[in-house]
Amino acid sequence: PGQIPIKKAMQLMAKESAPMITRLNDARSNDGVGRGVGRGGGRGGGQVWRAGLEIFWDVVSDEKKAIASVLHAKFASAEEFAKVVSYDPIQVGFKAKIVRLSAEEWSTLFRYLTNIVNKG
Repeated sequence: PGQIPIKKAMQLMAKESAPMITRLNDARSNDGVGRGVGRGGGRGGGQVWRAGLEIFWDVVSDEKKAIASVLHAKFASAEEFAKVVSYDPIQVGFKAKIVRLSAEEWSTLFRYLTNIVNKG
């Protein structure tokens, strides 16, 4: 199989994840996340979306790396996602504190990121 240089691979991954990063930043701007707005903000799917958005921005250190990791790993479940990310969160774009998320928060974050990636 053909191989490409790491620099080229990173550029391709960044290009693929760009639309998702744009959606994340737009959602962050529109929802006021990071500006003192509390969790919640709606009912049903909207509340889960907002909670996932807030969890993401709280635990991410490099959003491009995090989205690329989710995009290319294609996790089957929130449990698998939590296990892989917890092994080395810094390497995949998250802060170390992500390992302290509850099972419910992992599930919310996973559903949120899956939604973002699948819309791309």
